[in-house]
Amino acid sequence: ACWALGCVERSKAWWSAEALYRSGVAANPRNEKLHDLLATRLHNDGGSAKEALWHAEQAVKINPSYWHGHATLGQLRSGAAAAASYAEALRWADKQGLSEVADAPKVRLNLAVQLQDLD
Repeated sequence: ACWALGCVERSKAWWSAEALYRSGVAANPRNEKLHDLLATRLHNDGGSAKEALWHAEQAVKINPSYWHGHATLGQLRSGAAAAASYAEALRWADKQGLSEVADAPKVRLNLAVQLQDLD
């Protein structure tokens, strides 16, 4: 009975993607991927923009070479700051031989849009 109660209690942490990522960040605060996932979830679900930005910043603070974290920062920022984040994401992706991953074309397009908007 105690085991089943524990399962029910733990499943509450996994009720939604946001709750799951929050639980993961609480358990592993130095995991850049969990911070990045939470930032993306908050952004996509209309959560706190300030909190999403903070988690994305944490991801690249933990691992400055985490290209996807820089791409997420690009999504959360605007203007020159967004362009700089997208450029940094592509720089790291290229450096790590990841320039052909599924998200790379989207990041290139977002960078181009940001650069065009700066003109």
